[in-house]
Amino acid sequence: MATENIITKICLEKFATEMKNAGMLPPPGMETFTCDCFLSKINTGLSITSAQSLCKDKAFEVFAE
Repeated sequence: MATENIITKICLEKFATEMKNAGMLPPPGMETFTCDCFLSKINTGLSITSAQSLCKDKAFEVFAE
């Protein structure tokens, strides 16, 4: 459980940095959705790179305006 909390914290920080660097303001809930997805995919054995890519795409689909 502690490891998941650390991974989630790092994910949320990385998400915020990427959004800031892109000059984007994410919709409410997007960061949590993305990081929950990422953690879930990592827990199923997906690689970090694959989990990042899949969850970014999924989040943009769900939160697209």
